[in-house]
Parts: sequence; C-alpha cells; structure tokens
Amino acid sequence: MIDYIKATTIYPNAERLLNSPYFDFNGEYNHKTGEVSEDKLTTHYKGLKLILYNQKGMYKNNRFILSGSLHKFKNNNLHNADDFSHSELVEVLNEIEDLTFIKSQEMFINTFEYGLNIPLSKTDDFINNLFMHKTKPFSHTINDTLKGNNKICNHSQYDFKLYNKSKESRLYAPDNTMRVELRAKGQKARIFNNTLENLKTTDFAFYGQSLKSETDNLLYYEDVPGLTKQICANYSNPLYWYKLLNRKSTSAFYKHKYRLNEAINNKPDNMKNQLKNMIEYKVKLLMLQS
Repeated sequence: MIDYIKATTIYPNAERLLNSPYFDFNGEYNHKTGEVSEDKLTTHYKGLKLILYNQKGMYKNNRFILSGSLHKFKNNNLHNADDFSHSELVEVLNEIEDLTFIKSQEMFINTFEYGLNIPLSKTDDFINNLFMHKTKPFSHTINDTLKGNNKICNHSQYDFKLYNKSKESRLYAPDNTMRVELRAKGQKARIFNNTLENLKTTDFAFYGQSLKSETDNLLYYEDVPGLTKQICANYSNPLYWYKLLNRKSTSAFYKHKYRLNEAINNKPDNMKNQLKNMIEYKVKLLMLQS
C-alpha cells in the first residue's frame, strides 16, 4: 500500500555508504571542463535513488536523500502491480536501514505515496469519464492503447492519480486492474508520517479511508437511468462542467453535480461504489497478511 517515498537525513554514515559493496556512487561530470564534482554523489539500487551531498567537505553534517518506490524495491524494481502488505513494508524498511546504516527514525519524510491495485470492470471507461477531483480538472497524462491510460489531479498538498495498471504492467497485472494513488507532499506528508520509522506502525485502515474519501470527491459520468438524452449529453461532456465552473456563480455547477451524483448513487452497481468496496476489501486483506 505504501509506495513512493522521499526522505532526508543530515546524519549519514558517509564512509560506510561509500564503501558498501551494494552501492556505486558517482559524481557529476562537467562536459566543459572534463572534471567530476564530488559535491553530489548519486547511486541507484533496486529502483531507489540515493544522493549523498558533500557541500562542506569530508562528508560531515551533510544531507542524504533516499527516494523511490518501496513497493518496487520489494520486487527488485520490476513492478508494483501486486499487493504490498504491512509486514512486507516493515521488511523492506529494515533492509534499507541495514543497507544504508541509517536508522529509520533519522530519515525524515518529505513526500510519500500510498495506493492500491483494484480489479474493476471497464477500467478504461471509468478513467476516460473522469472529469474533475473536487473542482480541479484531471490531466490525461497518458492515453495510449499500448502504454497505458493515466489521469492525475494536482493539488497543492497532494496529487490524486488513477490509471490502468493492466496496460502499464502487462506482464504482472491481471486484466481490468486499476491503480488508485495519493501522493502527499510537503506539510501533508509530514502530518501523516514524520519518519520512516513511523511507517512501521502505520495504520493501513487510515489510508484506505483516505482513498475512499478522495473517491467520493470524483466528478465523473456513467450511464444511469432516469435522465433525458439531452441531460446525458451534457453530463457526459467535460466542457459542460468546465463552463459551469467558470461562471461568476458556481451554484449551477454544484446543482448539476449533485443531480448527477444522486442519479449515480441510485444505481447500486455504479463504478464508484465498486471502487470504494474494493478499496475496503483490499485494505482488510493486506491487514490480514501482516
């Protein structure tokens, strides 16, 4: 469930990191001078990026940054298309602690992401008909038969993303698998968890509820009974919603959004309910695996 993280410390054991058989740190090459600067050393391991700064010399009291997908790390950087339980998360964090010689409580989180792989019928139809999250439009970052179908909504403190995992990870994800993710940034990330150590005792139920709540904020369209052809034509058109939102008064936007949501909620097997029910099921499953 926990996936991408970016964490920082000012207490790296530089000598042990540089002498580790697992890492091959490299400096930045200057193409003009032909010199290699060691002010910033970088390496990669199982999908994680490790940066060691040496701005004051002797690698003392300098920053160390760790970033990447903990879920992919578990799978040797191949994919994050399977489930990632809490017990597996703790194992990964302990392994990283052993590899870097840095205690988890000394790694302070700047950004972190949590998400789930959800079996959902008509995944592409659902993604294609996502218009807004709250009142912000989605960006269709990828819409390709082979590469995938991704939509993301960027907020100041977090990003909300839904995409077709089956297309992105064809070798590992079953058909009709959708991934739903939330990436917390800045203060929001620190409110959730302050250090990597906090992740070891994190409550997956909390993150599951968060994903369900954000799902409730989706403005999307699906075919529902009881609406006229003209209303369906309007509600299924993203430009209709953008125009309503850009009026001086947004009352019409909220009136029609409420009307669409009511119609969708009266359809027992609607896509949003399917997604929320599967989020709840997956969280319980991951907690049982811990």
